[in-house]
Amino acid sequence: PRIRSSLDEAVSPGAESLIANARERKLLRGVAIGVVRGEDSFFRLYGENVTPESVFEIGSITKTYTAELLARLIQQGAVRLEDAVALYLPGGLQAHPGPRPVTLLDLATHHSGEPRLPPGISGLSRNPYAHYREADLKSYLRSRPLQTPRQKQFAYSNLGYSILGNALARAADTTYAELLQREILDPLQMRETALALGQPQPKLLDGYTQSGWKSSHWAF
Repeated sequence: PRIRSSLDEAVSPGAESLIANARERKLLRGVAIGVVRGEDSFFRLYGENVTPESVFEIGSITKTYTAELLARLIQQGAVRLEDAVALYLPGGLQAHPGPRPVTLLDLATHHSGEPRLPPGISGLSRNPYAHYREADLKSYLRSRPLQTPRQKQFAYSNLGYSILGNALARAADTTYAELLQREILDPLQMRETALALGQPQPKLLDGYTQSGWKSSHWAF
């Protein structure tokens, strides 16, 4: 696509005001806004350390990639929304029999009843997932019947999307990283997007809390 350095044609003036207000209140130190419209891409950068080559940690926005993987596997006939997630768990981890099995749709829409975080992880930790392994997830799944609550309610769950991503990878007979690369990153030529960066990245931007403290980068 053609890349332009102006958002004037793609974004209302209210966006400028919103960003200016957030920066004045020190809620944001650096921002990159991008819009894709047809064959054109628009972007604008805010903050002295933000450049076109800057790398951001996107955190929970990764869920949109997992949801896209779900849609693609449905199109390919590999899975169905109404499938019980237990169908795609490894041997010995199938959910206990029950009338309300958690489905892929339940996980994707945060109606599975799973807690926000896995047991033993604190949301206050500076790097909460650093020591959480696939073995920990398997141990959790062995101990919890994957049944939905009698009264389904929306409850945002990082753990639920972790289970969903794991199940989709197994449905495709690959790893989550390889599935992401095959279905999204390679087709869209997203050469500077990665699940794990590995070596230290000089272009990786620092994040900050609302109190102004620098946040540590997270490891998974």
